[in-house]
Amino acid sequence: MDSQKEGGDEIVECNDQPNSNLTYSSNGSASVLHGSSSGSLKSTEAKNSELKTICVDSSSKITVKATYKEDTVRFKFEPSAGCFQLYEQVAKRFKIQNGTFQLNYLDDEEEWVMLVSDSDLHECLEMLEYVGSRSVKFQLRDLPCAMGGSSSSNFFLS
Repeated sequence: MDSQKEGGDEIVECNDQPNSNLTYSSNGSASVLHGSSSGSLKSTEAKNSELKTICVDSSSKITVKATYKEDTVRFKFEPSAGCFQLYEQVAKRFKIQNGTFQLNYLDDEEEWVMLVSDSDLHECLEMLEYVGSRSVKFQLRDLPCAMGGSSSSNFFLS
């Protein structure tokens, strides 16, 4: 990322992708440079462009720290992939079958909360934003019996 001062605001260019035309200012706004490959920001483009967005890179990912019995894993996860994909990633890392466990996350009140749907994941992300964190702790709880028979996707609610 490159930064420069302009009119009292600091402009930060997102150069994570080779063709990125996105700039950020310290006031939280972002601008897209239309038709400009040089990466320079013209004042008319800055005034006309009030698009608010985020740079799609590792900053959109959360850090997952999951514990199962005596073992703990830590990895980056893209929340837009959804709850089912989170379960898949956790199952893969612990080498256990998806649908045989339930994820619980530690919330801002130090309580373990079930995560079984995309809306639960969204609530978890809102809580992370509220506390100013990009890291969440999970614990796995074994289910008494696998739900959904041969298809573990029946376990997840929409």
